[in-house]
Amino acid sequence: MRASVLGMLDVQVMHRNGADIRVLKEAGVRKADLVVAMTGVDEINILVCMGAKLISKGVKTIARVSNPDYIDKPVDHREELGMDALICPELSLAREIAQVVSIPSALDVGDFR
Repeated sequence: MRASVLGMLDVQVMHRNGADIRVLKEAGVRKADLVVAMTGVDEINILVCMGAKLISKGVKTIARVSNPDYIDKPVDHREELGMDALICPELSLAREIAQVVSIPSALDVGDFR
């Protein structure tokens, strides 16, 4: 989503260094329910989540990662490091494609869990 679209929602969008604790404090992380780190750098996203948890233990954090190793071989003590969830869009897409091509003549596959 573009920042302009997110601006219409009840969210705060930052274009600053979220790995800087001062920036997170200025952004009001102490009062936030959720922090989602979505930069193109996995390690920055992880640092943002760690910083958010240092400021507010109750905030939920989600880090976007591109390296599937962070998902397939989860980071030890992920929750202790400040990440409630890691998402890897590339890995999710690859899994969806693999599921669709594994079924002959399939155009889409639904999951009914």
